[in-house]
Amino acid sequence: VEGFEAGTWRIALDGDSMGSRYAVRDDRVVQVHRDQGGFQFSIHLDEAVDAGGKYLARSFRILPGGDPRRADSVTDEFVDVQGFLLPSRRTVRTPDGESTFEIVEHALRP
Repeated sequence: VEGFEAGTWRIALDGDSMGSRYAVRDDRVVQVHRDQGGFQFSIHLDEAVDAGGKYLARSFRILPGGDPRRADSVTDEFVDVQGFLLPSRRTVRTPDGESTFEIVEHALRP
């Protein structure tokens, strides 16, 4: 696939109302592109955490209109609660600044 590393597959879904296209490498989605009524954006998954054979996005960028100058980047941290990875912190960086929020006192319901 042009613009991607060797071994990357590009998948488009027929009939998808959001015009979704995916790039997949090493059995993981590495990019999602959507077109919602003329507003296009791409999500680039930069880093993932292995959660028992499934992957949680740890770091990703959102590019509105594909413009890297307007990109927002998101970094997530997780905490293990009884064998489940739950979100504990999210940092969002935009062209205008950075904000972080934390989730505390995790507990599983019986």
